[in-house]
Amino acid sequence: MKFDFLKKNKHKHLLFIGLVKKAILLIIFLFSFYSCSGNEKEDSCIREDLIDMSIVCTSEYEPVCGCDNKTYSNECEAIKRGVIQFEMGECEN
Repeated sequence: MKFDFLKKNKHKHLLFIGLVKKAILLIIFLFSFYSCSGNEKEDSCIREDLIDMSIVCTSEYEPVCGCDNKTYSNECEAIKRGVIQFEMGECEN
């Protein structure tokens, strides 16, 4: 009789542990998802992986306004600094 009681509780205990494991995995997944998405600036327009200061640009002055609201002397200067969007002309300050 004592063993029947243990078998019934063991089954419930295993179900509870299974649910707890699933809940923990869900919490870890959600935490990692939100922490990864929070690392990026929403308004960031400079891609660090595109920055290449070894690019040699001409010295001509044809200014562009980067999406970071900085004026670059020409398109090449903006591109080598990783700016992914820009408009022709100086930025209005």
